[in-house]
Amino acid sequence: MAKKVKLLLIMLLAFVLSLTAFACTKEEPKNSESSEPTQESVQESAQPEVSTPEASTPETSIPDESTPDESTPDESTPDVSSPDEPLDAELITDIPDAGYTVASEVAGSTATAHWFAVYGEQALEFTVYVEDAKIYDKGSVFANDGVLVYIAKAQRVLGYSEDAIAVIVDAKGGVAVRDLALGEIVTDHAVTATATKFTFDEKTVAGYKVVITVPYEQTEITAAEKNASLALGVTNASSVIDVYTSFESEMEIDSANVHTYMALTGDNAFVKSAYIPYGAFWGDAGELTAMSSWNLDGDVEGVNTITMTGSDRDNFIFAHQTGAYDKYYFETKITVEELYAGEAWGKFGIIVFDSEGKEGLFFYVDAPSAGGTGVFNSDAVGLGFNTRMDGGWRGNWAGIGSLGGDSSQYQNGNFVTLGIYRQGALYKLYANGTLIDTVSCGIMGDEQAFVGLACFNMRLTAKDYSLKTEGLEDFEIQKSELDYLFLGDSYIDTNFWYTWENEFGQLKAENIGVGGTKVDYWTARAASNAATYDVKNIITHIGVNDIDSGETAENTIEK
Repeated sequence: MAKKVKLLLIMLLAFVLSLTAFACTKEEPKNSESSEPTQESVQESAQPEVSTPEASTPETSIPDESTPDESTPDESTPDVSSPDEPLDAELITDIPDAGYTVASEVAGSTATAHWFAVYGEQALEFTVYVEDAKIYDKGSVFANDGVLVYIAKAQRVLGYSEDAIAVIVDAKGGVAVRDLALGEIVTDHAVTATATKFTFDEKTVAGYKVVITVPYEQTEITAAEKNASLALGVTNASSVIDVYTSFESEMEIDSANVHTYMALTGDNAFVKSAYIPYGAFWGDAGELTAMSSWNLDGDVEGVNTITMTGSDRDNFIFAHQTGAYDKYYFETKITVEELYAGEAWGKFGIIVFDSEGKEGLFFYVDAPSAGGTGVFNSDAVGLGFNTRMDGGWRGNWAGIGSLGGDSSQYQNGNFVTLGIYRQGALYKLYANGTLIDTVSCGIMGDEQAFVGLACFNMRLTAKDYSLKTEGLEDFEIQKSELDYLFLGDSYIDTNFWYTWENEFGQLKAENIGVGGTKVDYWTARAASNAATYDVKNIITHIGVNDIDSGETAENTIEK
């Protein structure tokens, strides 16, 4: 029995040693056939002379193709510089406080450019520190990480001025210059630039520094006038197709419009452009955007004329200075150059909007064209008023008076004069120097209110516009003491109530009824009526026109 156990132990040891030797000479996974020894292998392993431990380690072996050759490095392993090898980057302790900073993010990585600019003796000189831990420079100068500067003279120009240029410099120091007005690359320029990487710790690259020199003769800038306006940007890329350029800042820069570029002052500081509203008097205001139909080339002191080149929706444009005052008188002269065919209900005149355009009013000349012929009706001389609510016009296009005469008075170079006086939440409307009405809208007395112009499908010219903020005593609204005030629709309007003057004219009474008006018309005037009249009794008739228009009695009463 003991001999059999001893023999089994010897056979088991031999089997284990043979498996170990097999594994050392072949690393391929074992199949089911190799995992079970045959009868022959068991018998051979039972022989002591071949079951020695030395047999488990072969003297020679051929490496499997999957085993790396230690004589050549693995290509997937990144190169690691020797600790004694210096980093190819300039060591800096920190980035100076910049006058202007702009950032661009792409693929989760942010590049932040810190810009400095000075007026040199012969050239504009720029220094830019770009913090960028992942520098991409495998593309062209237009597709690499880099910086760019648009350069023009500070001026009131929509679009690009004639000699405006763009200078593009990538993280390797490559330079390109573009003529912005022509949209062409400039090949014979004298712009120079360098780019060097920098580090804070001598271990990792933290970004790159760019130095750009732009000779004055390459631009429309002069050293004497120090009149540069700039749009400064940074480009961040992760590949040749994943590239993002940013000019974003609090300066309200639009790289496509010179008038928005920031100014570089004589002491080399960046300041917001004085020409952002574009015109000296007209343009954008608050959050309100002027329509593209207006040409403001003549919006300069001494000319004071603006024209339209086409029609763009309601053709809004705003007098950006008016938002600073709660009491003023604005006036302008307007002529219609063209009425576009198809417009049967043309209107033009003065608007007043809050800073978001949600509330406001429209005081207009009602200028219809019979059948949309493109020719004004001869009697198109009515004056109207409507209010704005939640960014849209209410449905009350109500007549409030007439210019008199015929429509030729605002055509063919003839101008009509419209004016508006603001006193807090109240507005007095004037046509050709005559007070037409006193109204109110949803703009409160302490809110900004911007005057503007609007028209429907016509082309205007406005001139001799002005804003008066002092000496307004003659315009001030004074309360009238009344025993009776009549207001409402045609049941009140003296154009229909012919006997009103005989019946009430001898009393302290006034009739301000307007035929065809609805409830909204009068609720919009509640504030102006309260400020205009100190009245004991009010007689009104309203609501019938709402119901005639399909409104329910319940909704009319709720109004």
